[in-house]
Amino acid sequence: RVPHTAYGHDIPCVKSQGLVNMSPHKIAELLMDSSKVKSYNKHSQGRSDKIVWQTGIDTTEGPFGKGETKVVRSTNKAPLVRKPLEFICLMHARQIQDIDHGILPGSYVVVARTVSGPVTRDTESSRPSVPNEVLLNVHLLKAVQGKPKQTNMININHLKSPIVPMMVAQKVGLTSASGFLNDIRSLSAK
Repeated sequence: RVPHTAYGHDIPCVKSQGLVNMSPHKIAELLMDSSKVKSYNKHSQGRSDKIVWQTGIDTTEGPFGKGETKVVRSTNKAPLVRKPLEFICLMHARQIQDIDHGILPGSYVVVARTVSGPVTRDTESSRPSVPNEVLLNVHLLKAVQGKPKQTNMININHLKSPIVPMMVAQKVGLTSASGFLNDIRSLSAK
């Protein structure tokens, strides 16, 4: 649980961490590529880019600053839940470094947060879906000194769904976090 009483404090926040045998750059590109979501998310029913403001995770002086920024619509099928879960999120990825805090050059961050507005109207799906909320989704992809094809991947997920019971959310959150890390690792073996 989040240690405060603000919005979402009563919902599980899940952190996972592990080493992945793939460069931080390659993982960041993978996470931002909507066409590849199903390769690492077993529950995904697809993700599409709705608005793309800026492409290129290595962009340094774009009109929207550093990195890649877009709005995506994704649909997932969670275990024990009959309706698909829909998420409309602002996603951003860019290179970061903060040597004082152990974040070496070649590290990346990918963040996502639910947004609302005209793009959130469901005109594509024939199946009704339930709107859900990504309170925070962060992937810190830290470069490993002397190992350019290895990443220390730290993930934080804080999701809210009105149709997923709290008991199920806790169990699915933990299972999904380790499954996500293992699925990313399996892609690095290919």
